[in-house]
Amino acid sequence: MIYSVPLGVACLLTIWFCYWLTSVFRSLSNPSCRVAIFVFPVLSAAVLILFPDLGLEAIGNFFQSLSLPGGRQIPALTTALTILLVAPTLLITTLVAQLNIGKPAKSR
Repeated sequence: MIYSVPLGVACLLTIWFCYWLTSVFRSLSNPSCRVAIFVFPVLSAAVLILFPDLGLEAIGNFFQSLSLPGGRQIPALTTALTILLVAPTLLITTLVAQLNIGKPAKSR
């Protein structure tokens, strides 16, 4: 559970960054993409907390082996976790946008 705080911060940073990025690219600003941005990092973080052997322990061991100055390991871990969550979130969001492009428009 020691990783839950950096993972929670990384999850919030991922949501903020991806939400900001969808406002830049019009193809990603539809409601389905916005839902994916909020749901996917939270689900990924929940899976990593429930099953820490999937990656958290390996990342934690890697950062413990580095000779970072005192107090720098948690920010470095948070940054690594943010990058780890941003990449698949953007891939899922792009996939959702591509699926929405193929849908016919709703008639009013």
